[in-house]
Amino acid sequence: MSMTYTPVGSLRATLGADSVRGFTFFTEWLDSKGGFAVGNTTYRFNLVYVDDASNLTTVVQNYRTFLNDSRCQFLIGPMFSDFNIEVAIRVTEPASRLLVAHNTASDAFSKGRTKAFSVLPLGSKYMASALSEARVIGVKTLTVAVENIAVHLSSCGSLNTSLARDNDLVVRGSYPIPQNLGAAMAPDTVQNITDTANKLMNDQADAVLLCCYPANCKHIVATWKSKNYLPKLVLMNTFGFTDYLDWSDREYMAGVESWDSSTRYAADAYFGSMDDLLSKWKSRWPGFSLPFGSMNAIYSGIALMEAVKRAGSLNEADVTFALSRLDIETLKGRIAWSGDHSNLGLASFMQFQNGSMTTVGPLTARSAKLIYPIPSWDERQYVAKPYSLAAEWGVTVLFVVGILSNIVFGAILIKYWSNPVIRASSPIFLVVILVGTSILYSAVWVWMPSLATTASCHLRFWMLVVGFGLTFGSLFAKTWRVWVLYSNRTTEIFKISNSQLSLILGLVVAIEVILCVLVSAIGQPTQIFITQDPLRPALNIPVCSSNTPQTVLTIILGVYNGVIILVGIYLGYRVRVVPIAVFNESKVIAFAIYNASFFSVIMAILQASNAGDRTTLFVLMSLALFFGSFGTTAPLVISKYFMITKDKSHSSSGSSTSGRSSRTPHSPMSSMPMTSRVNSEGGTNNQAQEEKEKLMKKNESLKKRNKKLKAEVQELRQFVARMQNQESDSATSNN
Repeated sequence: MSMTYTPVGSLRATLGADSVRGFTFFTEWLDSKGGFAVGNTTYRFNLVYVDDASNLTTVVQNYRTFLNDSRCQFLIGPMFSDFNIEVAIRVTEPASRLLVAHNTASDAFSKGRTKAFSVLPLGSKYMASALSEARVIGVKTLTVAVENIAVHLSSCGSLNTSLARDNDLVVRGSYPIPQNLGAAMAPDTVQNITDTANKLMNDQADAVLLCCYPANCKHIVATWKSKNYLPKLVLMNTFGFTDYLDWSDREYMAGVESWDSSTRYAADAYFGSMDDLLSKWKSRWPGFSLPFGSMNAIYSGIALMEAVKRAGSLNEADVTFALSRLDIETLKGRIAWSGDHSNLGLASFMQFQNGSMTTVGPLTARSAKLIYPIPSWDERQYVAKPYSLAAEWGVTVLFVVGILSNIVFGAILIKYWSNPVIRASSPIFLVVILVGTSILYSAVWVWMPSLATTASCHLRFWMLVVGFGLTFGSLFAKTWRVWVLYSNRTTEIFKISNSQLSLILGLVVAIEVILCVLVSAIGQPTQIFITQDPLRPALNIPVCSSNTPQTVLTIILGVYNGVIILVGIYLGYRVRVVPIAVFNESKVIAFAIYNASFFSVIMAILQASNAGDRTTLFVLMSLALFFGSFGTTAPLVISKYFMITKDKSHSSSGSSTSGRSSRTPHSPMSSMPMTSRVNSEGGTNNQAQEEKEKLMKKNESLKKRNKKLKAEVQELRQFVARMQNQESDSATSNN
């Protein structure tokens, strides 16, 4: 049995070659099965094909040649909409052979070509399949652009009426655009298409249908992109042209195709599952994918084979009748025909996803869900947006206030540097505390939620840990010195220099630095993203990565700083009652230590629990950091400032009071007990005796108290001597 195929070349050379491979695959597959039996006769197909070079005259001439060849029993081959009209007209009906074409336009059937069958759905039904799927997912309004060419007019020309009505869609506009097959566009054509793009944009419909060739479609989308506009869904006709595969903006664009290898219908009786067919195809045609042109060719042969089997003969009328009644489910979908021989099968609804065409409809064949609404242009790429949260602005203002307050505190220290109150408090360590808290305040710029980069992930550890080490290490050293001096009960005079305290501070900070180095080198914190929506990278949340080594080192850091905090709290408690005013930082230091400790623990708990959303956590930790830092520096500096100004006020008022008291006569009687004066004026002897006993008891009590006070005075003299010696050493070091 002969079967003639006439491929087209030139403009459609790729599809012509695809069809040849498809028909060859079918005939070889059939031969491998031993052909097919009809009664007692076994049939095979003998494929004959020629190249018409996409020339209309050659197309007609080839068909006439095959029609006049008695060896040619059936015609099979592609007929494209811009060719088949002429072929249907020029090839006379009486001489026509049965034609199974894998693309035939409705014009061929409307003119009564009763022997032509199309394996593909009609072009006018393509978009009906897509719009039906679109309506299901929520598309309600549509606007259309139609290129002035037959294939697009037949597919989209009736959208204002039938397709829109059938799918309950409101068409907001339909705009013609000039034909363009890819040649350079004239300026007036460019302007026309640009104007159309603007009209489509102004309609603000849920979906836009572009019935045009790639050159025009791409220009319309490029115009939208320049204005950062994109509808919720973009539908394109003639979707499968290879021009789109290299288009950078193809992602999420949707359209229809007769078939795609991602279309997954149920297994059929011919090749099994789609994976089975693809495996056989790759074995026969290595290096070639299975495109829709090849698939259509394969199932054109399957349809003709089934019709011959059911007809039971090669009689053309019987085979034609069998084809008209054929209804089979295949890997390509349904193959069946209506009364006018137009195909009843559904086209595949496609969408570019992850750079490849993916079948999203019909439901029984889809390999992925339709993405709707599609991501806008600015949602497709993550771009860091500093200060995108209102909370980040508020926290920044708060921390700038903290830095400015440190500058003011530093100015106070410089102004009163030589004052005994400042000199006695080891001002160099106060400066270190201000530096440490300034580092903590500055950490806000590396731990904002919107600024999580690999660099900031490293700096977060360094700034928070080193800032804490400098601040708390200085408090620890100052408190330790007061504790050592005050707790010493011997009469020995000794001193603890600033250099010695610097060693303590250096040791505390050095261990912090070593642990930070290990975190950076081993833990390697980097920027990663929490994906909110895999289709919209712009919504990603940048965070810092964490691995097991980093977690272990963080725990070690927490334990180490926790020990320092506990020791600091203990020392603060022990020195809380130092009685010498100028040296009495104990209460202030204790408060600073408790404050820093409390908020450090709060921050650790918040970080470990990861409570609330990222904005809430950021605000809470920022507040804890601010009050922990400000509550440390403010009491230390402000208390000394008031002590200095208070001493000046007392010195001035003391001189005035001394002058007045020198002029006031002293009365001996004024110091006598009231009871003595009463007795001298005539009180009884019993009263005098009682008064005497009271005075004697009081005298004994005062003696005991005096003895205790003498011991305390001796102890305080020793402490003052040590502190004065320390003050002298501190002044020498500072100078």
